[in-house]
Amino acid sequence: MLPARGAELFHGTLTDQKIVGQMYDSPSEISITVIDPDHIIFDKTGQKFERATMPPPDNPSCEPTNRYHVTGEFAVFRAYQLVITKQYQPSKCGVHDRDESR
Repeated sequence: MLPARGAELFHGTLTDQKIVGQMYDSPSEISITVIDPDHIIFDKTGQKFERATMPPPDNPSCEPTNRYHVTGEFAVFRAYQLVITKQYQPSKCGVHDRDESR
């Protein structure tokens, strides 16, 4: 039987780049490695998952060091959503002004 809509299916703790927790219907522990905000790997099986939905705009926030390791493709998706909502300034993150003197 499936849980009710909105029910918690997994409960875990994030430490560094690792989530450790349990599914609602299983006593065994699950370990997940977070590669970046859009990609995870289930450690036991080695299965890699990629985000299937549009990522939230500016989440995580764009920053010069890219400490969350957001890949280019997903950075573009985030910028696209910012443009749709007319948030133009944050959507330009990582885009350098062209040198018009060339």
